[in-house]
Amino acid sequence: MRSFCIVVQRGHEDLYDALRQAFRSRPGFHVIVDRRTMRGAPRLRPFRDRRASSDQWGTAHFVIAETLEPFES
Repeated sequence: MRSFCIVVQRGHEDLYDALRQAFRSRPGFHVIVDRRTMRGAPRLRPFRDRRASSDQWGTAHFVIAETLEPFES
C-alpha cells in the first residue's frame, strides 16, 4: 500500500496542526515537521550533521512525499 508523508517546514506549527487535523482519519497519510537543522545555524554538535538542510523550500511551506513502503512514524 502506498503511503504519503507530508513534511511541514519548521516554524509553521499552525499549518502543521491544520494538516494533521485534515489528514488524521485518512490511512496512509502522515504529517510531520522537518527536524533537520538549517545550514549556517549554530550547531550543538562539533561534527558535521549529514541531515542538515539547505533552504530549498522556495515559497512552499510543506512537501508531499510518496512511498510504496509503509511509513512508520
